[in-house]
Amino acid sequence: MAGVDSGIEAVGRACPIKLNTGAGREGHRDDARNPPPRDARKRSNRHVLTVSPEAAALVRQLVRTADLPEGSGLRIVVDGQHHSLSMGLAHGPEPQDDVVSSGGARVFLSQPATGRLESRTLAAEVTEVRSVFYLSG
Repeated sequence: MAGVDSGIEAVGRACPIKLNTGAGREGHRDDARNPPPRDARKRSNRHVLTVSPEAAALVRQLVRTADLPEGSGLRIVVDGQHHSLSMGLAHGPEPQDDVVSSGGARVFLSQPATGRLESRTLAAEVTEVRSVFYLSG
């Protein structure tokens, strides 16, 4: 994912979160081989990521500022090289992503990220000086 300096800082407890505002969906195909993204809220047997109202507002602001189309959101993945969480803006979910919708914001979770973020909350602190995502729980 190619990055753009957005002036937004992202930090996390235990697992740092890097914000990458590259918004590509290279290689995405909508056909029978790629099932549609799963709505994470429909999983009755486990509690996936919760998005705080402040984090939802920051996601909406980032999507709006990047001038992305409706349905875009924040995608969280596990970086294969460093095994850390990484996030970036995306036009939509990738096949097999879980989708969490909250407060008008969409967050797309890769399968490995879903496992790492189970029962966690994506929160945000927004001040005049900076905006920060962090994990709690």
